[in-house]
Amino acid sequence: MGQVQQLYKLQQYDTEIREKTQRLREVLQAQKGNQVLQAAKARLETAVSTLQSGQIKHKDLTLELQGLNTKVKSSENRLYSGKVTNTKELSDLQSEIASLERRREALEEEILEVMLVVEDAE
Repeated sequence: MGQVQQLYKLQQYDTEIREKTQRLREVLQAQKGNQVLQAAKARLETAVSTLQSGQIKHKDLTLELQGLNTKVKSSENRLYSGKVTNTKELSDLQSEIASLERRREALEEEILEVMLVVEDAE
C-alpha cells in the first residue's frame, strides 16, 4: 500500500503543478493585455495632447489673421479714401499693405498645416 499512497501523492502533486502552470499562463496573458492597454492609453494621451495644442494654435492663428485682415482693410480704406495726398505716405501705405498681404498668406499656410495636424489627431 505504500506505493499506492506514493502514487496518489504524486498524482496530486502533478495535478497541482498543472493547475499552477495554467494559472501562471493566465496571469501572464492578463499582464500582456495590460501592457497593450497601457500602450494604447499612452497613444491616446499623446493624440489628445496633440489635438488640444493644435486646436489652441489654430484659434490663436485665426485670431491673428482676423486682426491682420482688419489692419489691411483699414490701410486700404485710408489709401483709397483720398485723405492721404503725400506721395511718400501713399508709398508707405502701399508697402505696408503688401507686407501685410505676405504675412496673411504665411498665416493662412500655417493655419492649413495646423488644421492637418488637428485632423490627423482626431
